[in-house]
Amino acid sequence: MLVQIVQKSDIEAVRTAVSVFLQSDNPAARDVMLGACRAVLDRYGVKRIRFPEYIVEATSPGLCRIRALNSIDGRACPICGADIYVIPGDVRILSYEEGFKSDRVHMGCSCGQIFFKDEVKEGYREGAYAGG
Repeated sequence: MLVQIVQKSDIEAVRTAVSVFLQSDNPAARDVMLGACRAVLDRYGVKRIRFPEYIVEATSPGLCRIRALNSIDGRACPICGADIYVIPGDVRILSYEEGFKSDRVHMGCSCGQIFFKDEVKEGYREGAYAGG
């Protein structure tokens, strides 16, 4: 099997697109970010590219998502302390994964930090669920 190495310029294009979206919180920047990420994935015929803090992965045809690798427990960015629940704020949702008892929300902060938080669904909080 031949492994194709993604060129440094394409890696930097993805990083820059993600960074611009996190700093701007602009819908157009989000579209450009996702388009740039998917274009790089398609160019090399790969399903995912791993970065130190996140993974960019192809989903449906023409679409992709960003999944954080580092988790948080509290309600603040671990680097700058920005509250993740303030709207408008410095933290943006990059993607989310729905689960049965909790959802995993992948976020990025305007300071550049990318992380996820598992949000327990109402009714499943510690000791609150009486069902089977």
